[in-house]
Amino acid sequence: DYFRMRNPDDYVRELEYHWSKYKNRNLRLFQMFDPVFTINSEWLEKFCQGYRKSSLIKEIKYSIFARIDNLNEEKLKLLSSSGCALLRIGIECGNEQNRKNIYKKSVSNRQIESIFQLAKYYNIAITAFYILGGPGETVKSIKETISFADRLKAERSAFFIYKPFTQEGVSQIYQMGGRVDSQKWEKSDNITFQAAIYTKELSPEQIESYQRLAYIITFGKRLTAMIARQNVKYFIRLLIYTTKGIINGLDIKYLLTYYHIYSYDNIDR
Repeated sequence: DYFRMRNPDDYVRELEYHWSKYKNRNLRLFQMFDPVFTINSEWLEKFCQGYRKSSLIKEIKYSIFARIDNLNEEKLKLLSSSGCALLRIGIECGNEQNRKNIYKKSVSNRQIESIFQLAKYYNIAITAFYILGGPGETVKSIKETISFADRLKAERSAFFIYKPFTQEGVSQIYQMGGRVDSQKWEKSDNITFQAAIYTKELSPEQIESYQRLAYIITFGKRLTAMIARQNVKYFIRLLIYTTKGIINGLDIKYLLTYYHIYSYDNIDR
């Protein structure tokens, strides 16, 4: 494995190219998929400078992935000044020990809350990603995650189901008193829904029920605001989005989830 960085000026020029090519096709936000966009401070500063100097700064904002343990006020200020409208961040869980030991992020709840406050101050929205049903998950810890998500109040929250895609992940499940349901695992093809793990305290069905609860608790106010802002457009866009998805063979529950996180004006509000 190796880490490769693109020239930040070339990156900005590529975005300028895509803007000129697609601006008349209702392009509203650049979404970059570099999973460690903010990891190198010098690179980040050069990219932000380049974006500010380009024509893009007056035309279109952008969204990036960032690790919560790799953000600080200096970086948030840089991002805000160059048109970053949305951060996509993995919080993982509300239990600090699980976040450190299972998900390898040594950052406290207090530090995360501070980053959220700074992002709000610098007018950057956040999509927060959480994982439910991981190794050692208990009723208490899963409730901590839902409660923490409710307290953070990200502009949008996504709750994924833990799937051990590595042998290390599988081993952790068994080491902590859980097991993998092989039949459920074979039917499960992504992390959005469909639990296939038994933890010491939770069955797949219980994990799925907590996922539904998490969305009910965190999504109600956001849905009301979306409908108030978009009025009849909300229903028209939702109908178009889901109809196209169903025609292409997608499940309605996936379409409803991804519509509210990634589609239309929802992405930068």
